[in-house]
Amino acid sequence: NNLKQIGLAQLMYADDNAEYFIINSSGHAGYILPNGANYTGSYKLWHTLIWPYLNSLGVYSCPSDTYVYLGTYTGSGSYGFNVLCHAKTQGRFVSPSGTMVYSEADTVISGGDSYNLDGDVGGANTEMVGRHNGSLNNVYGDGHVAARTRASLIPYAIRTTSRYWNPEYVGSNP
Repeated sequence: NNLKQIGLAQLMYADDNAEYFIINSSGHAGYILPNGANYTGSYKLWHTLIWPYLNSLGVYSCPSDTYVYLGTYTGSGSYGFNVLCHAKTQGRFVSPSGTMVYSEADTVISGGDSYNLDGDVGGANTEMVGRHNGSLNNVYGDGHVAARTRASLIPYAIRTTSRYWNPEYVGSNP
């Protein structure tokens, strides 16, 4: 599925970048977007960072979502990146198989800010959506993909004490 490809692209990106997971970053002097257009802004989103490992715009759009990613600079998308994984190396993941890196995102509820899963609306996971019979697919730090029901999601509000959200959490909470 698309998230599996995104997860593999993330791991290849990390291999080529000293084991660092995506670093949404500023300070770029313009760059080429996945659709081939020049972008003159300085902030580079995860879509562009893993683009060389995917080379298919279709991968960024869930087939069960009405949103279609066109390779532009946008905060909207079918999938979002867990901001707590930002700029972390693979070696810092305490429980790679339990930490979500990407998940399905809702472009409507999040108001177009679904590219980062960061609990914008009161830490209530409203940026995440269950498009598959109430379940949503997640990519984990080790690259595997697994579905979770929307009801079983760990709230972003307790992200610092959760393996699901925090790659450096050493406790036993899921």
